[in-house]
Amino acid sequence: MYIEYHTIFFKTLLSCFASCKDKSSCGFLTIVSLFQTVELLKVQLNLLLKHGTAECPLVVILDSLDQLDTSHNGRYLMWLPASLPPHCKIIVSSLPEEKYETFPALKKLFPDEDRYIQVPELDQRDAHSIVASWAQKWNRTLTQTQMELLLTTFRKCPTPLFLKLSAVQTVRAC
Repeated sequence: MYIEYHTIFFKTLLSCFASCKDKSSCGFLTIVSLFQTVELLKVQLNLLLKHGTAECPLVVILDSLDQLDTSHNGRYLMWLPASLPPHCKIIVSSLPEEKYETFPALKKLFPDEDRYIQVPELDQRDAHSIVASWAQKWNRTLTQTQMELLLTTFRKCPTPLFLKLSAVQTVRAC
């Protein structure tokens, strides 16, 4: 029940900010019927955060807030709690450019610079080491040509997620 509730909550949270061509049907329910207001979303998130305990801390990771739909003012992050209950953490990521609105909103909500960590792009040497490590862990070997192709593709989008997805697909082809 606990996991089921949280899975439904996060699907709902994601659908609430999803960009849909037809706003009346987003695959779950209509956005209006899910959350009448941003305030209700805030209440739902706070209910979830009450489940963190010393024995089972809760960490919520919200990636790419800059990709939230601009409707419903989701990028202004007024739904994000300003303080958290004990044993709960929220980790968010966003591109820093002002045009995405989320990073400036985060800076207003949480002005302490010590809260922010800039994640640099992975360089080729690190990417090579990471892929080689994964391949070894998965009992696979990539040829030099496969590794070069993977790293060449990775240069076009040098993010950890893209590297992981590319490595998984490359290894499956082996």
